[in-house]
Amino acid sequence: MKENKYKVTSLHLASESGHEQIIQLLLNAFGQDENQKLVEYVMKEDKDKNKTVLHEQLVKLLLNIFGEDEKKKLIEYLMKEDQDGNTALHYSSKKGHEGIVKLLLHTFSEKEEDKLIEYVMKENQNKCTSLYLALQNGHEQIAKLLLNTFSEEKNQKLIEYVMKENEEQEETALHLASQYGQEEIIKSLLNIFSEKENEKLIEFVMKKNKYTVTSLHLASQNGHKKIVQLLLNVFCEKESKKLIEYLMKEYENENTSSYLAPQNGDQKIVELFLNALGYEYQNTALHLALQQGNEEIVKVLLNALGEPTRKKLIEYVMKKNEYKSTVIRDFLKTGDENIIKFLLNVFSEKENKKLIKYLMKENQDKETSLHYASKKGHEGIVKLLLNTFSQEENEKLVEYVMKENKHKATSLHLASQNGHEQIVKLLLNKFGEDENQKLFKYLLKEDKDRNTALHYSSKKGHEEIVKLVLNAFGENENEKLIEYLKKENKHNKRSLDLASEYGHKNIKNLLSEKFVNAKLKIYM
Repeated sequence: MKENKYKVTSLHLASESGHEQIIQLLLNAFGQDENQKLVEYVMKEDKDKNKTVLHEQLVKLLLNIFGEDEKKKLIEYLMKEDQDGNTALHYSSKKGHEGIVKLLLHTFSEKEEDKLIEYVMKENQNKCTSLYLALQNGHEQIAKLLLNTFSEEKNQKLIEYVMKENEEQEETALHLASQYGQEEIIKSLLNIFSEKENEKLIEFVMKKNKYTVTSLHLASQNGHKKIVQLLLNVFCEKESKKLIEYLMKEYENENTSSYLAPQNGDQKIVELFLNALGYEYQNTALHLALQQGNEEIVKVLLNALGEPTRKKLIEYVMKKNEYKSTVIRDFLKTGDENIIKFLLNVFSEKENKKLIKYLMKENQDKETSLHYASKKGHEGIVKLLLNTFSQEENEKLVEYVMKENKHKATSLHLASQNGHEQIVKLLLNKFGEDENQKLFKYLLKEDKDRNTALHYSSKKGHEEIVKLVLNAFGENENEKLIEYLKKENKHNKRSLDLASEYGHKNIKNLLSEKFVNAKLKIYM
């Protein structure tokens, strides 16, 4: 029982280090008639840390020391706090020692339920409960054990418990579970509230932390679609106003840049949403989902806004400005796929015809969104635009791809001219095997200067694009290939002439070889 100058016993040190065998030896040193001395021994505190042995590990050995007639002393022992206000339950919940948590909770009999609830609800100096610490460190099973401690008769106490906020972040258990994607815990937390307690439930769900961030913000930012849906389902039809208020809740951007850490947000999204809905809102859950590029959560949130709001948004999205440019065309300048996904997701599946009509819209230069994205090399956006068309809408898709701007240039011209190889591949692949005639017509298209896509790629030295265009012709299409290679622009220049003129030797040789081989195959 000797203590060092810091009032630390051998048992403290062994417990802190986790040496179970040493602890067993120390405990066995006390005889059967020395139980009182043993109890006094294990209850000694570390003067420096103010911790009893129980705050560490190997609890089972220690709990068995107390006899049936020493229950009050045992509970007093369990309730002991260190200098930071932590009990043994705080420690074991934080560290994920599920077995120890069970031991601690099961120490209380049915008659001692009030003491048990008091024990579970204890907060440390940072106002953290054991539940908060368990969730913060990802220990879902321990969180479930703590929640299940409360009987039905103690439901009001349980509601009080889950609504507790820690001091530093002013967060509830719901904030943490939403951030970390703990779906089962979310369900448990929400199911605590009965129908009569719906107002309390909504208050719980709408709570903001220190940074004015709600659980919905956190679930949206971290891509937890099912949790987003669970949080939104709390609001019934009669509470649509509160739901809209919830969806529109903002976080304070200046305080949360490191807290939420959006990966690739664009303030244009804020502008878009603000203009579209007529609300002076920024930094909503929808913005976070957009910034993270989470298409599924964007859909969930848009659906939750309700039909009138969505229709208002569609009306805004489809408007043209004085230059006949649509919103999607304007936002293409940012090159942000998230905004384009958002705009496309505004339209429901039933409104696909309206969406296709929207994509077909041209500005005053007769340019579509596809023209612009192809010219600028926004490959991801080109994919989004092309994938909007279903298999049944293939004719419309081909029409879209073949559209010309006021200079008679197609998207293929623009991608070829600017060296966007992958976009050229995407455009050519949209023609099926039974659409060779349309593909040939597409390749032969000339702009106002009578240049084909091959003229541009040959002139600019884009060898891989030259190969892609030439390989679009099948083995039995040699006559068409020769016709294509012989095409001259308004300056009477063939692709071969341009490759030679601009010093692209490999392309010149490739074109010459293709021409000769095609000729030979015809005369064989």
